[in-house]
Amino acid sequence: MSDRLRVGVVGAGFMGGVHLAAWAAESNPTVVFSLDPTQAATLAARHGAALARSLDELLGWVDVVDVCTETDRHAEVAIAAARAGRHVICEKPLARTLADAEAIVDACAEARVRLFVAHVVRFFPEYALAREQVVAGEVGLPAVLRLRRASFRPTHPPDHWFFDHARSGGMIVDLMIHDFPVLVDQTQRGRLGGERRAADRDVALPRAFRTQASVAAEDLRRSVGVLPS
Repeated sequence: MSDRLRVGVVGAGFMGGVHLAAWAAESNPTVVFSLDPTQAATLAARHGAALARSLDELLGWVDVVDVCTETDRHAEVAIAAARAGRHVICEKPLARTLADAEAIVDACAEARVRLFVAHVVRFFPEYALAREQVVAGEVGLPAVLRLRRASFRPTHPPDHWFFDHARSGGMIVDLMIHDFPVLVDQTQRGRLGGERRAADRDVALPRAFRTQASVAAEDLRRSVGVLPS
């Protein structure tokens, strides 16, 4: 019997493909489920994954659920996974709203399962080096951080969910959110959760990152109307 984690990827879009390819490269047994069965079948065939006919079927087979759905469906899938006793990896942003993000964190804490948010930028070499320099005191105490992020427009049809602010949150929530964990890391000089017990850090880190990102996005909406109500 394999000792590798059995992983269920929910969502068969671009990020679902990225995650499934990564799991396949690590030789983890995988299964995929999507509301688009044709897309799921194509992805499964490409990466040697099994197909689940429903979320419940997937939950019955796996140890870890990797949430790669549309942003506004993250909470639905992640909470179902936690309640089934499955560890959760969730693509960023953790959720579309602060309330949904809180619900995910609370569900995982209550079920005593691990929650990981796929914020990868902070692990890129240049970001890791910047953090090391800040923690070492080489740049003094950060006072002002100016963050900028730009991207090409995805080649989706106009009615795609990504272009619906109510579902995706737009560029601020979907892309700029990468920078909020970096901001927390830099300004806290590495002290975030540094002295806490390991069991506390499991929930404390994703909660802190989620709170900073979601509150910042809501503040932007209220102050300059970047995001719709």
